[in-house]
Amino acid sequence: MPRTVVGVAANLCPVDAEGKNIHSSVSCRFAESIRQVGGLPLVIPVGDESVVRDYVEMIDKLILTGGQNVHPQFYGEKKTIESDDYNLVRDEFELALLKEALRQNKPIMAICRGVQLVNVAFGGTLNQEIEGHWQGLPFGTSHSIETVEGSVVAKLFGKESQVNSVHRQSIKDLAPTTSTASSVCSGIQSFWLMKKMAI
Repeated sequence: MPRTVVGVAANLCPVDAEGKNIHSSVSCRFAESIRQVGGLPLVIPVGDESVVRDYVEMIDKLILTGGQNVHPQFYGEKKTIESDDYNLVRDEFELALLKEALRQNKPIMAICRGVQLVNVAFGGTLNQEIEGHWQGLPFGTSHSIETVEGSVVAKLFGKESQVNSVHRQSIKDLAPTTSTASSVCSGIQSFWLMKKMAI
């Protein structure tokens, strides 16, 4: 029986001080977790939008991972913070990847930045800066969440759970095609569910 191929969208990470040597980067934990459940991980590097259809045809499922801030131009705002932690090329590529995965009816799991990108793609907005959600290294947990009764997240984690947080941004206006599945003590939405529809 063929394995389920899970595409993992890669980040762009400079490995030198000048930023001239850029690597496509994915945490080994993604690959290890996919293999543990019998899947086959496929890293999708940021590239030209012309290759998006080919990548999505190769995979059975898609994971959008964490990384830079989503640029506010994609939700109709200007930058209100002093930060250079953006990558327009990655934003545009992953938005195209998301759109094509939906068109091909491929399941999508979004994590961290990926959640924010999906929210923006469907008409939501972001808080460009939040406090108290940057714990440094993503190991261990830093705050509690309360899940929404009856949601998939509640079935997985129960009424309450502990999670980590390495976010400097968060969802402000939730896209109309989604529903909240959990929140944290400060009102930040950690998980939500997307209804099946196209962008």
